[in-house]
Amino acid sequence: MGAVVLHRVLHRGIDRVADGALTRAAAHASQTRRRASRVLSQATGLDEARRTQCAATKGSILKSTSTFVIFAMALLKIMATLSLALGPILASAGVGGIALAFGAQTLVTDVLSGFFMILEDQYGVGDVIDTGEAIGTVEDVTLRVARVRDASGVVWYIRDD
Repeated sequence: MGAVVLHRVLHRGIDRVADGALTRAAAHASQTRRRASRVLSQATGLDEARRTQCAATKGSILKSTSTFVIFAMALLKIMATLSLALGPILASAGVGGIALAFGAQTLVTDVLSGFFMILEDQYGVGDVIDTGEAIGTVEDVTLRVARVRDASGVVWYIRDD
């Protein structure tokens, strides 16, 4: 019960922080930009879309991480309450985790690269990028891939390396 309440409170807090960051960024951008650039970015809507997508992505990462941590801790607490031996279970999970990490090195690399790419805001929705294979406009960015549409309308899925 406590895990569900904590889960909801954290998710609500993350939503508020993401919305607040978006509001502050919009206010700051409107004060610091030159009039011509502000009018152009507002007319195209790309600047607002990028900030919205970036805030939503970071909020989603925080929500997923908090959900995993909360429910993993709740599961361990339930198992301890039922007097199950946690030592052998955690040792097995550790060995399994190491084996999984070796087997899924490219997945782990992609996720870590995507995390830092999103954190550093290297490119976002609406940016035109050259990936070497394709030149196009970014439509979506996730932890593992970016969806890019080139000038002829072909959609490319680019790994975040």
